[in-house]
Amino acid sequence: MAFEVFAQILRGLSGAKVTRPGKFRSSQDGYAVRSSLKAEDGVLYPLEKGFFFLPKPPTLILHDEVYFWLFECETSFKVSVIV
Repeated sequence: MAFEVFAQILRGLSGAKVTRPGKFRSSQDGYAVRSSLKAEDGVLYPLEKGFFFLPKPPTLILHDEVYFWLFECETSFKVSVIV
């Protein structure tokens, strides 16, 4: 898989751990779900020890930092996170 090769190259060059997608898949077989953090729309990637919100500002949300989840139904499904 191209992602595996790219991750190994990054790990070799930087010496840092590269977080790979886990077992989570959305209903469209993606690795993330559309969501909003405060007033910013983006995508939320579930990780092993938290969540990563993109696009701006990129935000790492650890599981211990989540106070509650707010689910809202709109024209498309979104998840709001209150940190």
